Amino acid sequence: MQVDLTDVVGLAANQRGELTDAQRERAIRAARTRQGCLNTFLRYAVFPASSMAILALLLVLRAPVLIVWVLVFVSLIVGAELFMLTIPPFIQRQQLLRRDLVEERLESAEGHLVYARGGYEAVTDGRVLLLPSNPLNLRPDMLYRFYFLPRSGFVLSAEVVGKAATADTRAALLEALSAALGFDKDTLTANRRGQLTTRQIFHLLPQIIAVGGNFTLRELLFDLIQDRVEATEGIGRRSKQPRPYRPYAYLIGARHFSVSARAFEALIDELPYRAYHTPRSGILVSIEPLAARHDLGSSSAEHPYDEAETASEGGV
Repeated sequence: MQVDLTDVVGLAANQRGELTDAQRERAIRAARTRQGCLNTFLRYAVFPASSMAILALLLVLRAPVLIVWVLVFVSLIVGAELFMLTIPPFIQRQQLLRRDLVEERLESAEGHLVYARGGYEAVTDGRVLLLPSNPLNLRPDMLYRFYFLPRSGFVLSAEVVGKAATADTRAALLEALSAALGFDKDTLTANRRGQLTTRQIFHLLPQIIAVGGNFTLRELLFDLIQDRVEATEGIGRRSKQPRPYRPYAYLIGARHFSVSARAFEALIDELPYRAYHTPRSGILVSIEPLAARHDLGSSSAEHPYDEAETASEGGV
């Protein structure tokens, strides 16, 4: 269930130092559920799961005993570390949240959203706050005054204070998009010249056996041989797609680009973007936010940036 943290009723109550019944119930559910812990543990469990699969393969192939035991030892160490990084902090957060519900004290501080660990987090004064699952209407290009429970940092509501600096917003958004889509500064520079990098070609190869309803195998093969990208500019929006397409997509201008669920959460709606994609199959390979003053009339793959714009991208 999505939660609107900017709801005026809840915000007004928090400004008076009070909790609404809906906020109290939301915090109680958060204190009782272990879903957040499970999601975090599953994100960290990729390496142990891969190790177990490799171990099973080695046993089938009758690999040397020494190799098998080394793999078992490494897997146990990593698994124990992941357990300690996941379970105790989650239990501690639950205990703090229960104490907050008994005391019902509120604090407030200004902050913003930062993209980290596959999603946006609320950060204020160097502290990471606890957002409810599926928060609605929060944007990383805005500054907020968060009202939260002091011990656990559980966010109850968010009041818009103003817009973040344009250069900072674009740099942070570009960092989030690059992490979600798997490209870096050098890759983006090559895409601006209309070139497809070797790394991107390797990432596109699995699409040969997973061709969807939005492009054909012939189109994809032609793009891999041609080794080029095109650019499309326009206002960006997130969009849900019907079958047979993949469920998540970016709508840039008049074009749809299928993306992963992680990339879907990274985009900020209603801002101008330049999307780099394969010419015929239309697969998105990278994307960058544009300055608000930028002219969206051109769709060339190579666009010079001024000094201010280039400086904001130095962190990618």
